[in-house]
Amino acid sequence: MKLNILDRIVMGLSPERGLARVRAKALTDVLTTEAGYDGAGKGRGNEWIRGSDTSQNAENRVALTALRYRHRELARNNPYVASVIDSAVSLVVAEGITPSAKNKSKAKEKLANELMLEWSQSVLADADGRLDLFGLQALTMRSEVESGEVLAMKKIKRIPGVRVPLQVRLLEGDYLDHLRDGVIEGRRVVQGVVFNADDSRYGYYIHRSHPGDRGVSPGQSALVRAEDLAHVYEVRRPGQVRGIPRGTSAMTRVANLDDFQDARLRQQKIAACLAAFITQGESGKLKGDPLPTTIEPAMIARLAQDETVSYANPPSVSGQGEFIEGEEHMVARGYGLNHQIVTGNIKGANFASTKIGRLEVYGNARRWRKTMLVPQFCRNVERWFIEAADMAGFDISGTTFDWVPPRTEILNLRDDIPALIKQCRGGFGSITGILRSLGYSDPEAVLRECAEDFKLLEDLGLVLDSNPAQTNQSGQRQSDGSTPAETEEPEITEKPEDEPDEAE
Repeated sequence: MKLNILDRIVMGLSPERGLARVRAKALTDVLTTEAGYDGAGKGRGNEWIRGSDTSQNAENRVALTALRYRHRELARNNPYVASVIDSAVSLVVAEGITPSAKNKSKAKEKLANELMLEWSQSVLADADGRLDLFGLQALTMRSEVESGEVLAMKKIKRIPGVRVPLQVRLLEGDYLDHLRDGVIEGRRVVQGVVFNADDSRYGYYIHRSHPGDRGVSPGQSALVRAEDLAHVYEVRRPGQVRGIPRGTSAMTRVANLDDFQDARLRQQKIAACLAAFITQGESGKLKGDPLPTTIEPAMIARLAQDETVSYANPPSVSGQGEFIEGEEHMVARGYGLNHQIVTGNIKGANFASTKIGRLEVYGNARRWRKTMLVPQFCRNVERWFIEAADMAGFDISGTTFDWVPPRTEILNLRDDIPALIKQCRGGFGSITGILRSLGYSDPEAVLRECAEDFKLLEDLGLVLDSNPAQTNQSGQRQSDGSTPAETEEPEITEKPEDEPDEAE
C-alpha cells in the first residue's frame, strides 16, 4: 500500500496516529480485496466460513467444556457414538497391550517379566481396585474418545500379594483446573498445565474431587509434579496443551441425524394411523365430538350433521433410507472408522470389500496406539513400575519393555497363513516378528513350546504335518539327505520269433 499526501502529513505530525491510520487502511485492503483462493474470499458464497487464526489452546479455552459435556451426552443417549467408543477401544486395546521385558541380563529380564506379570494381572494395580493393567488401558482409551483427554496419576502403596508397590489412578480431564491460566508464581500456565522456562511441563493443577460431583466442592486445586502424572490425549496441532473429544467434526451431524430419525419415527406412527371422520347431514340430531387435538390409531371422530365418513391421508415415509445411510457414512468417517464397524451393517459387502474398507481403520487404530496410548500412558506406567520395583529392593535396572499390540484376528486362513509362511521363508520377516504381530507377547516361549512338542512327537514315533523337519508343505515325508536305495529292475526276456502265440 502506497502512502498518499495526507498519510505523510499525519505521519509527520503524529507518528502514532499516522501508523494507526496506515494499519487501518491495510486491514481494509485485506478485507475488501478479492482473494486468489475461493475459500479465502469474502463474498456472499463464503458466508458459512467462521475461521480464525487463533491457536488450538485459544479455541480450547472457549469450547473445551461445552464440547466435553455435549459429547458425553451423545455417548449416553446416541447409539452411533456409543458404538464408536466401543469399537475404538476394541480396535486399539482389545484384550490388552502386553508388556514384555528386555534386558541384556537374562536374570534381570526374567525377574522383570515375573514382577510385571504379577502386578499387571492384579486388580490392585488400579487405585480403585476394579481393573487390572489392561482394564486401565481400555478405560484410558474410552475416556480419551469420549472426553478428549484423561489423566493417570502414580500412587506408591504396598499391595497385598503384589511385590511392586505401585497403583495407578485414572482421572477425567475435568480434574485439570482450566481456570488456572496465565502466569502463576513466575511460570506460564495454560488451562491448568504448568510450564518451565524451556516450555517443558513442570506440573498440573489438579482438583481434589471431581468438579461435577453434586454437593461436593472441588476446593482449591493443588499442584502435582509432571513426573507423577500422565496426560493422555491426541495432539492434533503443534503446541496443543489440552485434548478435545474425538469426532468433534461429526457432533452436529450426529445430533441432527438423531433428530431426523426421531421425526421420521413420529411420521411412521402417523402414517400407521387409519383415522375415519364421520359427518352427519342436516337432519342429524347427534352432536359432534369435541375437535380432537391428537390423532391416535383406530380413531373415529364424529363431526355432526348427516354422517358421512372420510379417511385421513397419512404422509408417505419412503425414500429416506439412502439419506440416512449417507449420513451414517459421514459420521463414521468423522470418528476415523467406517460404516460397517459403526453400524454393523454389512449389506451388499463381500469379503474383499470388507477387508479393504478396514485397512484404513486398522491404520488409524495403530496410529492411535503408537502415537498416543503407548508413549503417553504405557511408557509412563513402565517408568513408574521400574521406580517402584527399585524402591521395593528389586534390581531390574537397564530393563525396557516392549508393548505388544493385541492379537490380530486372521479372517482368511486359507490365504493369510500361506502368505505369512512365504514372508518368513523369503526373509521379509522373522518368526519372532510375525508372532509379535499376531499378538504373542513372548515369542520365545512359543518357540520353546514348539520344540518340546516336536521332541515329544519324535520320542513317540509320530509324524505330523506340524513338524517341517519331517514333512514338507504337501505333507510328504522329508528326505534325510542320504541317497535312496537303488531298486532292481525286473528282467525282461524276449519271446523267440518262431514260438507261436497262445491265441494261435
